[in-house]
Amino acid sequence: MCNWMGSVADAICSSYDGDHVKRVIYLESHDEVTGGSARIPEAICPGNAESWHAKKRSTLGAALV
Repeated sequence: MCNWMGSVADAICSSYDGDHVKRVIYLESHDEVTGGSARIPEAICPGNAESWHAKKRSTLGAALV
């Protein structure tokens, strides 16, 4: 399946300088996308960002953040 789920869990559970409130978590930013990074649905399903799978995974990511 997806090996990045562990990375997501680690990012959510980690803290910055011992304090969870001192960090900002985001799914994607305008600057990253205009800089050449793929939008989240496209990164999930390259070439098929409109698929149900890509949309639902992207929505799950937004809910986690």
